[in-house]
Amino acid sequence: QDNCELKLELGQLQEREERFRQIAENVREVFFMISAQTDEILYISPAYEEVWGRSCKSLYENPESWLGAIHPEDSLQALATLETQFWTGDEFHEEYRIVRPDGSIRWIWVRAFPITNEQGEVNRFVGIAEDITDRKQAEEAMRKSEEQFRLIFEMAPIGMAITTLDGKLERVNQSLCDALGYTKEELVSLTFAQISHPE
Repeated sequence: QDNCELKLELGQLQEREERFRQIAENVREVFFMISAQTDEILYISPAYEEVWGRSCKSLYENPESWLGAIHPEDSLQALATLETQFWTGDEFHEEYRIVRPDGSIRWIWVRAFPITNEQGEVNRFVGIAEDITDRKQAEEAMRKSEEQFRLIFEMAPIGMAITTLDGKLERVNQSLCDALGYTKEELVSLTFAQISHPE
């Protein structure tokens, strides 16, 4: 009976491990597991090769090689956060850039949390690293677009205003102030009806 129960438990364990492998190897995010005692890479999903542009084999052979890929401008902050997590066993959230072997730069968002043993000691960290480059590029494009609009709006030689649907002035440029003889502070407290001749 004990032998049958052991075989059943082993079969269930193998089934769970297979399900885990299928999930980890088919998601776009990089899934990882690191030893808290030795910093050894216990597991890295194949997505690492797509995101970091380096082989999983190279990471297993040199567990610190992923740190060397962090952009020089981001490395001090990322390493400080990582060291704090390893000392305190806290959850880890960090954004940083990496430089791939081909010289391209990718933005990464990492989330990791500690796993404890039966004694409550942290023995490993597991987490996900996600390539957020597309989102970062979209945010930067939006920021540049907003900055261009602001410059055009403020420097335009003609009066310009942004209003609510009921005609309240929310934002005005200096040209409109000069034409109407109001300060910006005065205009944004008024509506078009209030600055228009009654006729």
